[in-house]
Amino acid sequence: MTPIKGYTDLLYKGLVENINEEQRKFLSTIKSNADRLTALINDLIDLAQLEEGPGKLDLKLLDMEEIIREAIDLWRQPIEEKGLTLEVDVAEGLPEVRGDHERIARVLTNLLSNAYQYTLPGGRIVLSVSLGEDILQVDVTDTGIGIAPEDQARVFDRFYRADHPVVQQESDGAGLGLALAKMFVEMHGGRIGVDSELGQGSTFSFTLPTLAVAEGTEEIF
Repeated sequence: MTPIKGYTDLLYKGLVENINEEQRKFLSTIKSNADRLTALINDLIDLAQLEEGPGKLDLKLLDMEEIIREAIDLWRQPIEEKGLTLEVDVAEGLPEVRGDHERIARVLTNLLSNAYQYTLPGGRIVLSVSLGEDILQVDVTDTGIGIAPEDQARVFDRFYRADHPVVQQESDGAGLGLALAKMFVEMHGGRIGVDSELGQGSTFSFTLPTLAVAEGTEEIF
């Protein structure tokens, strides 16, 4: 998948030769499906590894502002091209947290991906980061299709996909993203949840213990 994605990106960006709009659309389709397949492969690998044991984290001091910037750089263009508004609200002076950069980034990317997929053009996505008592909290709020009460209790189950027309149209999804996000967050000693109303949108939130708390609970890793 790496060479497919790499060469497609080069062509799509016009770095090899100029391409017309129709060719750009074809390349966009290739790129989108290659990205989804790569994400699915990574999810399956992670799931298989975690089923063999609790897994290990590459623990380092994390700058959450850096992870937020990376996520914004990745998602701003697709979100705006779909006709959505992206708002970012990050509290000042965020403390460092100790965690696995790649896995926390995967959690945030998954939540933004879901907000993007299930929010119709003209909608809004808000990414906010706030401080609580001994925790750092990340919220991804959208004005999308929302989640029915009976589905909210199961959205973090493996392979679960809600019985909603928009969800079912996203046939490339395997229902693993949120299950892995939950596992990654809990491996860090945090929590993840959802607050949603059908037809009104959703807020997915996860917390991470601040550095002082994480250092005092090293056994969870």
